[in-house]
Amino acid sequence: MQAAWPAFCQTGRALTLPDARGRPVELILTRPSTSGQLATLTAHPRLVGTAAALLGEPVELHQVVASPKPPGAGRVEWHQEYRSLRAYGLQRPDALLAMVLLDPAPPAAGCLQVAVGSHRLGLLPHRLHGGQEVTDEAQLADRPRRLLPASPGDALFFHALTAHASDPNTTTRPRRAMVVCYRPASNLSTQPTRPAQG
Repeated sequence: MQAAWPAFCQTGRALTLPDARGRPVELILTRPSTSGQLATLTAHPRLVGTAAALLGEPVELHQVVASPKPPGAGRVEWHQEYRSLRAYGLQRPDALLAMVLLDPAPPAAGCLQVAVGSHRLGLLPHRLHGGQEVTDEAQLADRPRRLLPASPGDALFFHALTAHASDPNTTTRPRRAMVVCYRPASNLSTQPTRPAQG
């Protein structure tokens, strides 16, 4: 995975989605590939097997996004990934994201946080806030929030309807992660893919 990072950053397309305070949140996206080190990562049996077991049927790769999260990177606000996945051709919300960490991800570095059980709420209204599409936190008032600190090599799986966020990176080290989206083979994508926020 470490070996795939430089090539991914060189060939991917960078996007900057500032948070509400104008702090940058950078994402790097690429189309799924069938060769090279990135393809080796996304086809890893443990990732594909876990996604298939959780979704209950064979899966296909939908998209891959890198989250560099360098020191000083801004906050990723609360949102559901299916909001963007639907706009780019995913027919149903039954999809999973696997966030694979390259660096330590303690809370101070902006580890993933989720609203527990929020995938059962369906697709919530979103609005543009800063440069990000976000959901109103009031809609999540009855859902416990859980921080998910992680170590390099860990993979955190969450549903495309799970509301999630990450705080700014206030450390002196990056918190790099690859965000891999898998969908059931029956959940066809009819349009080009778009990056996930992570």
